[in-house]
Amino acid sequence: MANSGSLQGQHAWITGGGSGIGYAIAAALLRDGAKLTISGRRSDVLASAAQRLNALNPGGIACETMDVADLAQVQLAAQSAKARFGPVSILVNNAGSAHSAKFADTTAAKFTEMYAVHVLGAVQTMQAVLPDMQKLPQGRIINICSTAAIKPYKTISAYSAAKHALLGLTRTVALEYAATGITVNAVCPGYTETGIAEQALENLMQAKQLTRNQAQAVLAAANPQGRLIQPEEVAEMVRWLCQPSQQAYSGQVFPVCGAEWTG
Repeated sequence: MANSGSLQGQHAWITGGGSGIGYAIAAALLRDGAKLTISGRRSDVLASAAQRLNALNPGGIACETMDVADLAQVQLAAQSAKARFGPVSILVNNAGSAHSAKFADTTAAKFTEMYAVHVLGAVQTMQAVLPDMQKLPQGRIINICSTAAIKPYKTISAYSAAKHALLGLTRTVALEYAATGITVNAVCPGYTETGIAEQALENLMQAKQLTRNQAQAVLAAANPQGRLIQPEEVAEMVRWLCQPSQQAYSGQVFPVCGAEWTG
């Protein structure tokens, strides 16, 4: 998938865009010429990411510090992004966090936290940009789900429940906007070499008394290719879905997980 500059004139907003998968997506879209707003909760991480990304498209990157679970912060960030680069034509809901524990040990508060970030966060960003996006020739919304949205794993019930809900939301919004130029899709990575995978490693090491290498092997074993997915591989799928030519794909699920069986 060679970069082509095909996103010139597009304004992309990536939540959780300062690191990991979000940062890789930002770099891919910038190389294709999009103007970019990245948001996240940590201003220092965003500033560092913007400094590195600015080399790809000087003046084409801006930051908004916000928590996707906070409606007022989302609305303010959306207004600021629009004032800077115009209406958002590409929205990538990537912000998220993970939690690992046995179901019996997972509190209602943890389920609420996972739902607020992964589901309500996406609801709020989509509702913030869709009124303007409908007026554009076309729009792209991509929700970063997980293979945990389409198959079961042990010890991540709250995370999995939230990602299943996000997938259902994706399909419903896609159907409601099918008659417009807006597509809405879900990209579902397997275990990816990011900070969230780092959390999973720590949890495995503690729960099963494993060394770091042993814990890495357990995560990699979920993928029959015997490795963790790289953020850039997820970014390439997102970049492809953002292209103006990909109008036929909406309400679909795109796993990025090697040969891992997802049903």
